[in-house]
Amino acid sequence: MKLEVIEALAQQLQSGPLSEIAHVEGRVRVVLRRKSGLAPGAANVARPEQTERVVKAPTFGLFRPAHPLRRVAEVAVGDQVGAHCILGFVEADSTLLAITAESAGTVSMVLCKEGELVGYGQPVFRLT
Repeated sequence: MKLEVIEALAQQLQSGPLSEIAHVEGRVRVVLRRKSGLAPGAANVARPEQTERVVKAPTFGLFRPAHPLRRVAEVAVGDQVGAHCILGFVEADSTLLAITAESAGTVSMVLCKEGELVGYGQPVFRLT
């Protein structure tokens, strides 16, 4: 396949409404994709609203936003967190159980105060 063919495909992809273009010549197949996956003008299309997710307490006990040895809250409103990231703790019978995010997101709200009694499955954080 000649370089001119690939350049022409790239130009077509860049100037057209496509997000992907493929070309087969003999036993060679070339696939070009836009990095964002969006065609020109697609950014103006309405996107679905971000869904809020609730992170719940894994057990009953006292809510602790920070590990006692660190004394600094694990997360704050506006922090980006990954899946399985520790957001805080529940203290039950001198044991700390981590409260973890099931999926990545941004902390939009902390629903409990330090030392507040929380029940099993009670919402503790909101993520967007």
